[in-house]
Amino acid sequence: MLTITQKAAEKLIEARQSTGAPDSYGVRLSAASPPEGGSPSLAVAFVPQAQPGDEVTEQQGVTAYVAPEVSKSLDEAKLDVAGEEGSERLVLSW
Repeated sequence: MLTITQKAAEKLIEARQSTGAPDSYGVRLSAASPPEGGSPSLAVAFVPQAQPGDEVTEQQGVTAYVAPEVSKSLDEAKLDVAGEEGSERLVLSW
């Protein structure tokens, strides 16, 4: 199962608040269509509930819904924060 670090959870909570999404919303990770010739990418969205087949995990105060098409790829992944303050970004590592 995907691991969410405390720093990543803090950034996700900040991002959710900045969108105006209610605190009850979770973050959904799913496959995004890459641009032509581009690498596969991950879509991140704040949603009110899981979709059928999503894996659900609650960590560090964040509920995450992992779509079935990416759950196996993210099974051993860690979502964390990288970069300097002011230019931080979420990153996945295995």
